[in-house]
Amino acid sequence: MHSMTPITLSDSYSTVDARVWISDAAGNWEAAVWAKNLTDEEYTEQAFNFVGLSGLANQLYGPPQVIGASLSYFFGN
Repeated sequence: MHSMTPITLSDSYSTVDARVWISDAAGNWEAAVWAKNLTDEEYTEQAFNFVGLSGLANQLYGPPQVIGASLSYFFGN
C-alpha cells in the first residue's frame, strides 16, 4: 500500500504557451516571438518521497515563464 503525503500531492494546473510569427510569401525566412508558461504558473512536475526508506524527499518544479524571439532562414526553398 502506498501512502500519499503532502510532498507527493499537487494541485491541478494549466500553463499557457503562445507564438506569433511572420514570414515571407516564398517561405524563405520567418521571425517569431514566443512565450512558455505565460502566466508564470508554479507547479510540481515530479515528486519523490523516500522518507520511510532513506529520509529523503524531493520535488521538481516545472520551468518558469520564458519569453523569447527567433529569426530563421530556410536554405534550399
